[in-house]
Amino acid sequence: MGLGALGNILRTPPGRWVLDPSRRWWAVPVLVAAALAFALFPLDGPISTWARSIKLGGDIRREFEAQQQFGQLVSIILVAVAIWLLDEKRRARLWDLALSAGVANLAANLVKVLVGRPRPNLEDPGHFLGPFGQYPVPTDAGPVLRFAWELAPGVGYALGSMPSRHAVSAAATATFLALVYPRLRPLCWLLVGVVCVARVMLGAHYATDVIAGALLGHLSGRWVAERSLGVRLVDAIARGGTGSTRRTPVG
Repeated sequence: MGLGALGNILRTPPGRWVLDPSRRWWAVPVLVAAALAFALFPLDGPISTWARSIKLGGDIRREFEAQQQFGQLVSIILVAVAIWLLDEKRRARLWDLALSAGVANLAANLVKVLVGRPRPNLEDPGHFLGPFGQYPVPTDAGPVLRFAWELAPGVGYALGSMPSRHAVSAAATATFLALVYPRLRPLCWLLVGVVCVARVMLGAHYATDVIAGALLGHLSGRWVAERSLGVRLVDAIARGGTGSTRRTPVG
């Protein structure tokens, strides 16, 4: 598709609807993620099989395992400490970072049990249980039928492939940092890409799992951080819930 054809599409009523300033913050990422997922879903199985066939070892594996932790608890603490030490004016925004991470992970856990997708090691990429389906989860005593929402040991992992919680957390953290420090945007999204590749290469997720995770993390992180909901929530609690709150600028 040429740039002229793309421009014509964007000038159509649906294109203008997508690019409207009031909704493009979510409409554009959703359309991009949907297009990528549509293209990659038929390849989920082959990509995963190829990735798991590569025997990563030594420093390469250790680097993948380390870099995939961007957005996890320790890295968020390190980011928070850096902001606290280097940017006194934006210390209050750490509440937005905390709430972004919390909302993103709650959303990820909810979607996991609603989708119920088996992990790549079960080699069933086209299977989605939903909240009411059961799947034979391997155990030492043989396969046992389980729901995705069951709390039995190993079930949450085995049937929680979509979305990738690492990708969710990475994207939520990256979105917060990109909004507060726009010059960091390229680095932040590079790190999200590294997390997504690492999760696939390490055999933990399918390609569409990390796409779904990055989208969910970005949307939930932006919803919280752009509105300073963490700061506003803490202010409301401190003021006894009177509704008299301040809004901290994004920049």
